[in-house]
Amino acid sequence: MKLMTTATAALFALALPALAEGTFPPQHWASNSGIVDVQPNGSVWENENAVDALRIQEAFNRWGIFYDEGRSDLIPSLFTEDGKVVSTLGSAEPIAENQGYEAIAAYVDRSLESQLDQRRHAMSDFLIDELTETTAKATAYGTVIKAADGISVGALVIYTGDLVKGEDGVWKFQTLTIGIDDYAGNLAN
Repeated sequence: MKLMTTATAALFALALPALAEGTFPPQHWASNSGIVDVQPNGSVWENENAVDALRIQEAFNRWGIFYDEGRSDLIPSLFTEDGKVVSTLGSAEPIAENQGYEAIAAYVDRSLESQLDQRRHAMSDFLIDELTETTAKATAYGTVIKAADGISVGALVIYTGDLVKGEDGVWKFQTLTIGIDDYAGNLAN
């Protein structure tokens, strides 16, 4: 029995690379393409500002909820005046790029018009990889659940944000990159 288990494990280990070749998206695509640049644990906590960390996380959460509730009127509150949203699909190559309040809100409206279901963005795994008094680079995962006569996964996403802290203490995206691993349905640009 032990020999059979060892042989099975060896076969599985040899087959894994072959199974991964040719899949979409390629494994580790976000890091390999430079969309994500994670840092060692504890590397950004020199100023230890937990309130800033929570407010940065809130910006990501509000993106998901504003989108899910069709509140494109609130989307501009998440961005600097020259803010930008860049969407990619399994690579660093943009499939959509929208800059400025109006363009970002219109992008959200177009996306929502093409989706006839209810979306729920489940944001998780927040990392802050750079943090100063007024700037931050952060990453989060998103699982987008679709509800339409049943439940299914709509997309798996890695979000990266370059954020700026305003004089009012509110963190806003200067750039929000939506790195979609894969997507179920049609993408509106």
